[in-house]
Amino acid sequence: MKRTIQLGLILIILILGGCGMGKAESNAGKDGSEASNRPKGMMSDEEFTSKFVDSTREIDEDYYLFSSNIGKYTMLFPKGAKISPIGYEKSGNEFEAFNFGEARQSENTSIYWDITYKDQLVTKDVDINLNIISNRLGYKGDFEKFSLNGKTYYYGKKVKNIEGQDYYSYFAYVQNDKDNRAIFYIMKTTSIDASKPFKDQKMVEEKAMRLIKSVEFVN
Repeated sequence: MKRTIQLGLILIILILGGCGMGKAESNAGKDGSEASNRPKGMMSDEEFTSKFVDSTREIDEDYYLFSSNIGKYTMLFPKGAKISPIGYEKSGNEFEAFNFGEARQSENTSIYWDITYKDQLVTKDVDINLNIISNRLGYKGDFEKFSLNGKTYYYGKKVKNIEGQDYYSYFAYVQNDKDNRAIFYIMKTTSIDASKPFKDQKMVEEKAMRLIKSVEFVN
C-alpha cells in the first residue's frame, strides 16, 4: 500500500512538470523532494509551511488561514498539506509562486496545487493569461467567467486518462478588479490507489473551488 501511495504522488508530480508562471529568487527543485536532498540548514516542509500558515487560526475542521510571505493576499489552506521550500519563488512584492501537496487517504485522493501571484500590467490582459494556463495544461476548452467580492474569476477543468488512470485538473485565473493583482491556481488530482475509484470526485472539485474562491487581496 505504501508503494502504491508513493507511486500515485510521483505520477501526479511528473504529469504536472513545472507549473510556475515565472522565475525569480528560486530555491530550485520540485515539491516532494526528499529532505536528505536539501542543502544543509534548509527548513523542513513543516517549518517552511509555518511561515505562511498560522495553525492557531483554524477556519474549520479542514482549513487554516494562509497569508502570503509578501503580505498581498490570504486564502484557505488545507490541513495536512505542506509547502516545500524547494521550488518557492518570489520577486519583491510583485511575484510569488509555490506549490503544495496533500494525500487524503479516506478519499483515495492525491492532490497537487501550483499557485502563482502577480502584480504586473500584463495581468489585465485576460487572453494572454488564459493562454498561459491553456498552453501549460494542453487545454482547448472555454473558461467559465464569474465575479465575486471585487474579483473576476475564469475557471476551467479537464480530465486526462493515462494507462487507465484518470487525472483531473481544476484551474482558475483570478483578477482583482481594482488593480493589477492576480493569481493563477492549478490543481491536479488522481487516485492514490489506481485499482480503486475516487470516493467522490465532485466533492474534490467543490473543495478546489472553495479554496479558489477564498483568496482575498490585502493592502
